[in-house]
Amino acid sequence: MKARVDEELRIVLDDPAAAGLSPGTEIGVVITDPGQEWFWSEEWQAKEREVDEHLAAGRTERFDSSEAFLAALEASAKPGVMERVTALEANDANADL
Repeated sequence: MKARVDEELRIVLDDPAAAGLSPGTEIGVVITDPGQEWFWSEEWQAKEREVDEHLAAGRTERFDSSEAFLAALEASAKPGVMERVTALEANDANADL
């Protein structure tokens, strides 16, 4: 099927009937930044849908401050995770010297 993009950034099918469409049928198109292909990958989109499901079900939590958020994150982290984060932060700080 041949198509072209017109001056108004619309896709115009040369033969809409070949695609099973009527002339003038509008179709949705997403034009992405080439550096953001990862966002449109099936794996990433599955995670986006998972987040949407959590939001719709009300499985969210709000924090009054970044300190409260970090404390909750630290409390829920698997053993050893926060120690590794602290070590990585120390390495980053030393790299700036």
